[in-house]
Amino acid sequence: MQQPKSLKDVLKRLYALLDWKQKRNFVIIILIMMLAAGLSQLTPKAIGWLTDDILLQSSLSFSAILPLLLFILTVNVVNELIKIWRRIIVEDTATKTEKKARGLAILSLLRAPLSYFKTNMTGNIHGRLNRCLEGTVKLEKLIFMDFAPAIFNSLAAVVVIFTTLPFVLALPMLLVVPIGTAIVLRQIKTQKGIRVELLETKASMDGTVVELLNGIEVIRITDSVDREKARFDGRSEFLRAKEMKHHIQMAKYDSLKFINEAFFTVLMIGVSSLLAVVGRITVGSVLTAYLCFNQLIKPLEELHRILDELSECTILAGDFFAMLDLPSDFSYRMLPEAASGAPDASNMVQLKDVCFGYEEGELLLRHLNLEIPKGFFLGIAGPSGCGKSSLKNCDEIIVMDHGQISQRGSFDGLLSQPGIFGDMYYGRLK
Repeated sequence: MQQPKSLKDVLKRLYALLDWKQKRNFVIIILIMMLAAGLSQLTPKAIGWLTDDILLQSSLSFSAILPLLLFILTVNVVNELIKIWRRIIVEDTATKTEKKARGLAILSLLRAPLSYFKTNMTGNIHGRLNRCLEGTVKLEKLIFMDFAPAIFNSLAAVVVIFTTLPFVLALPMLLVVPIGTAIVLRQIKTQKGIRVELLETKASMDGTVVELLNGIEVIRITDSVDREKARFDGRSEFLRAKEMKHHIQMAKYDSLKFINEAFFTVLMIGVSSLLAVVGRITVGSVLTAYLCFNQLIKPLEELHRILDELSECTILAGDFFAMLDLPSDFSYRMLPEAASGAPDASNMVQLKDVCFGYEEGELLLRHLNLEIPKGFFLGIAGPSGCGKSSLKNCDEIIVMDHGQISQRGSFDGLLSQPGIFGDMYYGRLK
């Protein structure tokens, strides 16, 4: 199976999976996120206005504060309502995607070659299917519930910071973003191989568990319960050691991210307070800048989780699309004659009104009519004594009770086996 190699390839396949209504919904979601990002910055600005224009006045009354408080309340309520609206649209679109994806995956597996099921354990396939579907749908949700909102909120915070603080202060403050992003990307790059290995190990263990449960009678007869448990204990310990190594590395990178964010937070507070003391900016601007800076680094704190889950979901979605790309079994391939219309009568095996029995008066084949076009695969099934072998070998019979057999063309297969139908198990009509 050829997996999509990058996030771009996976997103292209995922976009092609959507119908026009789902694509329209995602346009609406993007507009909602832009509106929500703008509204989220109004609260810091309103607190700055409250500080500068009202709280610093010599005489203060609650009636002067009330309109601004109502404004902040309205903005936050509206912002939350449109976020709920966004969530409902995303969930509705994601469930439709899951329904369609599940149907396509099942159809692909049902048409897959039998050799695929010989090389992959049934439990492994089942576990992979569920994880791939979950990862594909989660990728869709992750983009529009976490990743894109974080980007829009950060951009809105950057705009407010640049319009509130002097350029010479705002620009150095934004260094927290590229430094933090570089740490996160390094973290993901160094741990990606371990994450893939963990996913594959868990899938293999799931497959083994299902196969063992299917063969529980054999395990009990051979009294091999302890041996199988010991085998699983070893693999579980290997998985635990890998996960602990992964978590230790995660903790190291998390420490670097915390130091980065703490340094720039203190820098922002100290420099903006100094500018307020010398009269370059107002006290309200200090509060606004601090709140916007918090909104800027909050997505940065979640960036590792988002990108880490994005990387994992990309792997799972790639595996899902690779499952969709499984080749169909030969029995599902469209024949040239079937695609173009009526079959060519000059290249087929024909049985016309064939009747035959080994004993007089007992017919195994009764008025059988059958046409096998060129390139056609045929399977014959039925209970014992129904005439399968007689049908397979009836071209060797010299005398029939009734009917006619004609053969045009030849079979491509194991030619050492006699009979018109003998080669049908290995080849097709040529």
